[in-house]
Order: sequence, then structure tokens, then C-alpha cells
Amino acid sequence: MKILIIQENGHHEQNRHFRECFCMQRSFHKLGHIVRVWGLGHHGYDQTPDWDSYDLIVNLENYDLTGWVPDLSTVKTKKMLWSIDAHCRGVKPFVETYHSGKYDLILQATKDFVDENSIWFPNCYDSNLIQPRAEKSTFLGFCGSVLNRKSVLDLLTNRYGLKQDIWLLGEEMVRAVSSYAVHFNVNLANDINYRSFETIGCGLLC
Repeated sequence: MKILIIQENGHHEQNRHFRECFCMQRSFHKLGHIVRVWGLGHHGYDQTPDWDSYDLIVNLENYDLTGWVPDLSTVKTKKMLWSIDAHCRGVKPFVETYHSGKYDLILQATKDFVDENSIWFPNCYDSNLIQPRAEKSTFLGFCGSVLNRKSVLDLLTNRYGLKQDIWLLGEEMVRAVSSYAVHFNVNLANDINYRSFETIGCGLLC
């Protein structure tokens, strides 16, 4: 099968290869499919793909702040939209894209948003990238962004000596998480965030 994956290239060099588009590309390649990643910031972005030459198009772009994602409403190829961040943005923008682009299916990372046009397709981790990397040197740790977690992080730090590794990317993140015996994290909303899966991949309790 010939597959096109649409997503903007990562902004941070340290974890660019962790982008969903590349993880999905590696997985499809293992299954023997031909896969191209296309989007803003990727090599060859200035060359518009021949949409109908593909068997499947998977749109992973969840933000598109500049309007670069093309209108695919006239494209006959099967099209899927992976709604990864609806727990942050709300589901409405994804439903609007689904209808305006005449997509065939929405893949919802958040189970609560599944409807007649979608199926549950949760986040995961890439076992090529996420593996135990270090000896367990810290009992309890947190690796991630503070966001709305500050009060509980400070509480756990004061009471139990939680080690806070804030805003680590790529291999640094994997090494930090692998160094804990127990990893604390909390979802932002009604989602299951990547770090929950990555923790399992690093071989420790979440």
C-alpha cells in the first residue's frame, strides 16, 4: 500500500524524530508499505503531492496555525484524520475538518469524543525510541511540562522528595524517565497522555 502522512515537521531538533508522522512511518515501513511524510517544514514541502496516487492519506496535523494544510475535499483517496489533541482544543475543529475535507474517518485519541464518524485510536509509544535507558537512581520522579500541575508537583516534592525534570525532550526525556522507580504524571483533561505509555515503555510504574 502507498500511504501519505500529513503533519508539520517538529520545531525542536532534540525530539523531531519522536513526531507522530515519523513513528507512524517507521511502523508502516515495518509492515512493508511505501510511506511519504509531507507537510510544513519537511523536505519537499514545496512540491504538492499527487493526492490520488496514494491508497491512503492520514492527516496528523492538529493545529495548522498558518492554514498550510490543503483542502482535500475533492481528493478521492481514502482519508483519515487523527484527532490527537481534542482534549486541549475541543473536538469541534476536528469535526469541522472532517466535514469540510470530506474525510472517511476520524481517529479519536480521546475515547469520550468517539461518535458515528470516528473510532477510538489512542496514543501509544514507539518501541524503537522508548526503552529502558538507565539504572533506577530516583524513587519518585516527574518528567514533563508543569502546565496545571504545579500545586500537586510541589506537594509531592515537599512530602516525598519528587524529582522534577521539567521540559526534557527526546533522549533526555527517555533517560530521565528510565531513572525513576515510579513515575508520577497526571492527564490534562479526559485524555491518556503520551507519557503514560512512554512510562510503560521505559519499564517502570506510572
